[in-house]
Amino acid sequence: MPVLNTLIAGILWLQAAQSVVASTVQPEAAVETAPEEGQVNFEQITHNVWIHTTHMSFTNWGLVPSNGLLVRGEQGTLVIDTGCSDEDMAQICNWAEANLAPVVAVVITHSHVDSMGGIDEAHTRDLPTISHVLTQGIAEKEGKTKPKIGFEESYNLHAYGIEGECFYAGAGHSVDNIVVWLEDEKVLFGGCFIRPPSSKSLGNTADADIGQWPDSVQSVLNRYSDIEHVVPGHFRHGGAELLSHTLDLLKTHEVGGDK
Repeated sequence: MPVLNTLIAGILWLQAAQSVVASTVQPEAAVETAPEEGQVNFEQITHNVWIHTTHMSFTNWGLVPSNGLLVRGEQGTLVIDTGCSDEDMAQICNWAEANLAPVVAVVITHSHVDSMGGIDEAHTRDLPTISHVLTQGIAEKEGKTKPKIGFEESYNLHAYGIEGECFYAGAGHSVDNIVVWLEDEKVLFGGCFIRPPSSKSLGNTADADIGQWPDSVQSVLNRYSDIEHVVPGHFRHGGAELLSHTLDLLKTHEVGGDK
């Protein structure tokens, strides 16, 4: 009997210990914190490329995550899109300096706030800002701070120690949208020009050129044959299939409008 009592006591102690572990560890590990406005997240996708994701509330869309890139080059870090505010941009630059290298230049992919909302912070830091000439013109017309450097068809990033380019394929999500190709990393930043994998619509089409958009996407496909990663302007990234996905959504739009 003493042996049996000892065995039973041991089993009860083990069960109690397991219960304590379960109650203290499992719920904590399962908690997921919802993003908040002003929050900036970072995700590495290749050896030298990180996605920065900012969050801003829009009247018609609610809290929206917006993507940009940090690219580590030989001369420092290239930022692609600034987030929605100067506060976003400050967080992005500070994180890059602490974890990668100081920011040396900024690419702005179109004139909307999710792409260039932090341009004043970039200029406060005396950073060169690069965009299509149409983006410069739109910014000036709307009374916004315009990017310092404008190009028409393409802009080589070699000066910043990065093998890649900015490329204007034509109008789409906006008349001025560009993509950024990173040759060594096989990464295409499509911005709002390319739709995320979960999307069933074209998103915000207020400034879109629906008729030109398919030809513009096809021009990107024709120019870059070895795309491995595609980062859209919002939500999750994927592979080259996101360009085909965008073309399919454009065909659906022609037939029956956004779903």
